Amino acid sequence: MSDADAAVHNPPPAQGPTARPPDHSGTAKTIGILSIVFGGLVALSDLFELLVGGRPIGPAARDVNVAPILEMTRRIQPFTQTRAGLMFFMSLSLALIGIGLIKHRESARKAALVWALAGFAVLGIRAWLWETKIWPTMEPAMREMMKLTMERAERASGGQKPPFDIATLVSTMAHAGEYINLGFLAIFPALLLILMNLSAVKERMHR
Repeated sequence: MSDADAAVHNPPPAQGPTARPPDHSGTAKTIGILSIVFGGLVALSDLFELLVGGRPIGPAARDVNVAPILEMTRRIQPFTQTRAGLMFFMSLSLALIGIGLIKHRESARKAALVWALAGFAVLGIRAWLWETKIWPTMEPAMREMMKLTMERAERASGGQKPPFDIATLVSTMAHAGEYINLGFLAIFPALLLILMNLSAVKERMHR
């Protein structure tokens, strides 16, 4: 039998598709690095809030004019501490998930999706705490402090009043600032939900 006939009757064994090695770059790795950085920075901020509790520190703590602020802080502290504790836990979890994403772990991708959904729930809790517990206590105190400040300013300027209500402006800015912050924090879980569901990301994950 010739070599040609042998090749026809004995074809080489078929080979399956070559397994593609994990891609150690790209979207998952980038999101992993951002998760570690973002989670770490927010965790440090929340840890500081847990330790300090919003109380004035340094020379400001000895200022007699901060007594109303101290009283307001004392009244809202249980709620601000709850908020900081939730955020601290979520931030540490995100940093750990980021380590898994850098290693292209499928479990980390799934954990990131769960974290994103939980993140929206935590932001909802933060909004609820703000509207029902924190802001109703802060707003009257802030208005009272601004009223006293404006009265002193009027006496110093000979009774001249400002052209607009500064207390209302400060109150509105403080309220709006909280929701701007919540909107900023919502960007990352939204990105995770989108990017971690991309086919290109799923294909490059491994156990």
